[in-house]
Amino acid sequence: MSTQTSELFEGQNNHDYKAHVLQMVVNQTKMKQMSAEEIVEYTKTLLSNFQTLFAIAGVAIEGTPTPDSLAVVEETPIEYKLVYDPATAITEEHIICCLCGKPYKTLTKLHLRHHNITTEKYREICEYKPKEPLMAYNDRAKRSLNLKETALPVRRKKAREAKERAAALAQGFDPDELSSTEQ
Repeated sequence: MSTQTSELFEGQNNHDYKAHVLQMVVNQTKMKQMSAEEIVEYTKTLLSNFQTLFAIAGVAIEGTPTPDSLAVVEETPIEYKLVYDPATAITEEHIICCLCGKPYKTLTKLHLRHHNITTEKYREICEYKPKEPLMAYNDRAKRSLNLKETALPVRRKKAREAKERAAALAQGFDPDELSSTEQ
């Protein structure tokens, strides 16, 4: 073991690395939504990596929890308090976030991320239909009109047909021969 590597870990407090592990876990959960199992697994990996580094450096760590000693924590359901009635939250001009009461034209994933909730879970809590647009009624009408004007459904259908044709050709079938024999 080189003296340089050993010097790296000299004077390190046993709790220093634990604080680093905790900070890394906190930073990761801020960047990415993680389940309780993922957080525990990530923590185990980090602890294992730190222990390996300390072992390579020849530093003994007393009372260090091993990755296997971490118990999997049951994920407790989060209870969200609604501050606005979902039945009246969607109006002609606005949709009001039922969790904070702020009005928006469209309730985005980004806003719901501030509440640590997904759009699916938000719809479930507010008892909206799974495909209910989280936007004001006027904006829904404008969006529908824009989609019709741009002929998006037609373009999607053509793209789907082209994809199916390419898949058929890749499998050795000629879609033109199939359609001519069907008629």
